[in-house]
Amino acid sequence: MRVTLPRYYHDFRCLAGACPHTCCAGWEVVLDQDTARYYQSLPGPLGEELRGVMVLEEGEWCLPLAGERCPFLDREGLCRIHRALGEAATSVTCRSHPRFVEEYGSRGQVALAISCPEAARLLLEEPGPLTFLEEDGEETEELDPWDCRARDALWTAWETAQGVLAGEEPLAVRLAMVLVLAGQLQSPLAAGDWEAMEETCALWRRRDFPAAFEDYLAQRPPAAPADLGAVAGFLSTLEVLEESWPPLLAACESALPHLSREDYAAALGEGAEEYGRLMGYFLSRYFLQAVWDLEVLSKVKLCLGLTAVLGALGAADWRARGETTSAARQDLASRLSREIEHSQENLAALEEYLDHIPTEAWLELAGIPVIVLPGTHIRGEVKSEKRGERPAGAPLAAV
Repeated sequence: MRVTLPRYYHDFRCLAGACPHTCCAGWEVVLDQDTARYYQSLPGPLGEELRGVMVLEEGEWCLPLAGERCPFLDREGLCRIHRALGEAATSVTCRSHPRFVEEYGSRGQVALAISCPEAARLLLEEPGPLTFLEEDGEETEELDPWDCRARDALWTAWETAQGVLAGEEPLAVRLAMVLVLAGQLQSPLAAGDWEAMEETCALWRRRDFPAAFEDYLAQRPPAAPADLGAVAGFLSTLEVLEESWPPLLAACESALPHLSREDYAAALGEGAEEYGRLMGYFLSRYFLQAVWDLEVLSKVKLCLGLTAVLGALGAADWRARGETTSAARQDLASRLSREIEHSQENLAALEEYLDHIPTEAWLELAGIPVIVLPGTHIRGEVKSEKRGERPAGAPLAAV
C-alpha cells in the first residue's frame, strides 16, 4: 500500500508525562485480541493486576477508567505497563495513538489526530502550507474495479484541493474554491463519470484560474451567511466527552452576536494561515472517505464547518481574554477534535447537519467572507442514488 502522510509526521514525539492533556485519561483503553491474550497469561503481580481490572464489553476487552484515568497511569503521567514491559506490551491503541490510517485498497492516508496537543502544535506551527510525503506501507487487498476508479478520481481531486489551499490567493478565496470544486465534482462522482472529474480538476489546476475565480466572486453581492451560532448550538446537543466542552460552546454561542468583522480580524491576529492548514488537515482525514458513500460535497462541508467552528471558538476566546495566541488555537483544535473526531456518532451527526446548510450560505471563516454565490446553482449538490448513472438534467457546472 502506498500511503500519504503530512510532512511533519516523522517529527512527532510523544510528550509522555509532560503532555498537557494525556490520552490516558478520559477514554477507556480498548485492548486488541493479541494484547488481551498476553495480559491474561502474564505472570506476576502486574499480570494479576491487569486481569483484575480487565472487563469484556460488547465483545471487546478494555481497561475501564479509575477516576477518569487509566488505572495504569502513574502519578508522573507515565504508563506503568510501558515502564515495566516496554512499548510492545501495550495495546495497539496505545502504541498507535495519535496515528490514524485510512485504507483505500492499494493506497492509504496517514494522519496525526490533532486531539493530541503535540500533533496540533506540529500542524499549526508547520511553516507555509500543509504538504505531504508518500511512503510504502503494509500490503493490503485492492478494492473492486469500480471503487478503484472512484478512489483514483477522488485522489486526483484531493490533490487538486490541497493545491488550491497552498495557493497565494487570500484564504477566503482558497476556501471558496475548494468548496465550489467539491460542488462541481459531486454529480460526476455519483454518476461514475471519471473523465468529467478529471476535466474539472484540470480546469482548477490552471495557473490563470484562481484570478478568474476571484474576479467571479468579487462581482457577486453578499448572501446570507451560515449561522455559526446555530452550529455551536447543534454541537452542544451531541454526546459530551469532556465536562469543559459545553461551557466553551455556550461562551462561543453567546459571544458570536456581539463580534464584528473587525473583532474577527483582531482575533485571527497572525494566525490566519493556521486555519488554512486546519482545513488541509480535515481534508486529509475525510475527503477520500467519499469513496464509500460518493458524497464528496458533504465531506468538504464537514471540513469547512469544523474549520469555521474553530475560527468562531478562537474569536470568542479572544473576546473573553483580549488576546490570541497560537497556543490557544492549538488547545481549541485539540478540544474540538477530542469531542468530534473521536466519536463516530458525533462526527456522523455533524456531517449530516452541515450538509443541510446550502453551499451559498458558507460566507465566513472567523469573519472572513468565504462563499459568495447567490443565484448560482451548484449542480454538484444533485445526488444520485444509483452509482454509475448521471442524474437527469445535471451537467457539470462551469464557473
